[in-house]
Amino acid sequence: ADSILEPSDTTLFINMGNRAFYFPSYAIYDEGRFPIVVLDRLWRGCTAEELREAVRRTGAAYLAMDMEISQINIVGELEDCELAEWRRFLSKMTEPVVTRGDYVLFRLLD
Repeated sequence: ADSILEPSDTTLFINMGNRAFYFPSYAIYDEGRFPIVVLDRLWRGCTAEELREAVRRTGAAYLAMDMEISQINIVGELEDCELAEWRRFLSKMTEPVVTRGDYVLFRLLD
């Protein structure tokens, strides 16, 4: 990720907790691993576009995800309509810029 991120960039961790011993820029994460800024918005029925704006308001321009854990716990937290918006958010509002094993760094699109 350090080939993409600048020290001033902010990344929202999703299902990574604080497991990254080294990360090249500022990271936002929740103890619950899946950040409440995302879950709360989806539970309240926001669209993929509204979720993108909520993530932007945190200052994050990137999302780092453990995809293996995400496949397990996201389905358990979200109803079908919420999961559809989450999938639309990832596929239309982000672009993967780095992958390594189960980990993906996504850039938030404009």
